[in-house]
This record gives sequence, structure tokens and C-alpha cells, in this order.
Amino acid sequence: MAKTRFAGINPAVITPFSDKGELDLIGLKANIKFYMDSGVHGLVINGSTGEAAALTREERVTIIKAAAEIAKGRLKIIAGTGASTTGHAVTFSRDAEEAGADAVLVITPFSVIPNKEGLYQYYKQISQAIKIPLIAYNLPQHTGVSLGAETLVRLVDEGLVAGIKDSSGNMSVMAQIVKEVGDKISVLTGADDLLLQSFVTGCSGAIIALANIAPKQTVQLYESVQRGNISEAKDMYFKLLPVAQSIISPENFPAQVKELVKLMGRPAGPCRSPILPVSTEERKNLARALEHAELVEKIKA
Repeated sequence: MAKTRFAGINPAVITPFSDKGELDLIGLKANIKFYMDSGVHGLVINGSTGEAAALTREERVTIIKAAAEIAKGRLKIIAGTGASTTGHAVTFSRDAEEAGADAVLVITPFSVIPNKEGLYQYYKQISQAIKIPLIAYNLPQHTGVSLGAETLVRLVDEGLVAGIKDSSGNMSVMAQIVKEVGDKISVLTGADDLLLQSFVTGCSGAIIALANIAPKQTVQLYESVQRGNISEAKDMYFKLLPVAQSIISPENFPAQVKELVKLMGRPAGPCRSPILPVSTEERKNLARALEHAELVEKIKA
């Protein structure tokens, strides 16, 4: 498997839909251009924030091709390809490679709970089926499956993964990952509300929903830490924290992310059922978070 270092801010890109629930490719391309103009380092599509579970196989491929068309090789396209079964994940991963993705992001299985050996075999078979890098994805609060340190170290030692996105939200887990494999693979945080802590601990970057909303600001936060200017990074972190905290709940995700993007006047559309629109009260709270972060003027919510 090709070895590539993944770093910096990588938006976990939303998938815009029309009011009828169809793909909004014009909106998707507009958003990607906005992220790129904001200085992000890569793009992650068809992930949890992109409602991958609600996409057909054909839609996944269409989205990858659209993203690659806009990116034109200027930054890496990482495509989510995890599934409940190894066979489906292999199919999605091969599709992603053929469609132009630079790497795949593979969430642990969901709806099923494999043992350690089953989890290892899942990643091994996917990795061996493609030539592009594989980034493992740990999101136990959604999947019910945790990619433990023992299995991760085994995968790293055998050269089967190029990175890991940890969205456990547990800084102890994150610190252990950095300690065990941070010098061998890319360690990327998925914890929107723990960006500062993650970067200071040694994460090489982030794959975050927050970068849909504040791409420029999250890039500034990351770069401030890289320069050793923790005071500047802390100021930005506290400014963004209410927004980050508003999108970390797994319940009804990513409706909050899409509502924030809509409040900022960019394409988002509804989520696909059974994810519902946010309530009027939640919309008001989201608007206040944007105002606190100085991302918008006063919003009439």
C-alpha cells in the first residue's frame, strides 16, 4: 500500500440535497470550492457527515468524481468506504479508487460486532484489495465497535493502514494512539470540540464536521499550534467551541451541521430520513453559536 502522510484540516464534507432529496452536485462543488479557497489541506467525502449510509453505490461514485473534478489534484480526496460487511467495504473501496479518490476512510463495521480477529481481517482484506492508502476510522458511539490499540498496532506493524481518524472523543484514547503509532502513521482527530488538545498532544491533523462551517478558522487554529503560538490557538478554539459543542451529539446527526451551513447561506438542503430537521429552538441556539464565533452577523432565527 502506498505510504502518504495526511495532515492539516480536512473537512468531513456534507452532501447537499435538493428539497426532493436528490443530489445537489452544483451545491457540492460550490462548497468544495469554498473550502479550498479557505486553505484546507484535504477533503473527506461520503463519510458520516456526508450521510454515507443514506447514499447509493452510484451516488457515492458520482460524488467522488465531482470532488476530484473540482480539486484537480490540488489536495487529497479521501472517500468514506466502510460498511457492515467486508465484501461491501471492499466494493466501495475499489469503486473509490477507480473514481479518483486518493485514499479511503474505512469506519469499523456497524450493525455487527466482530471480535478482534474479525476486525483485523476486515481491514486487512480491504487494504489488500486496493492500491491507495487506507485510513481507519474509530467512531464507537455510532457503531458500537471500538478499534482498540492492540488491533491498531497490529495493522500498523503490518503496513495495512496509513492513518487513523479517532472520533471517540476520549483524550486518553487519543493520547495513547499518538504514543503508540504517531511516529508511524497519520493520527487525525475527529473530535470537533477537542481540536486544541488533540493538536497539542501530537495529532497530525483533523477530519472534522466543523470545517464545513469554519474552514478558515480551523486552519488558523491548526497552523497556530504548528508555529507554537498556543495563546493564539486558544483564542480561536474558545471562539469556535460553542459551534463545535453544538454538533458533537450522535443523535440526529448531521442535521445540526447542515443547519449551520444553511444559516451561513451556503448549500446544504435537508438530511435524508430518518434524520429530521432541527427544531426552532435548536436553530436559535445554533445561530447564537455562530454569532459567538463571529462567523455571521446577527441572525433572525
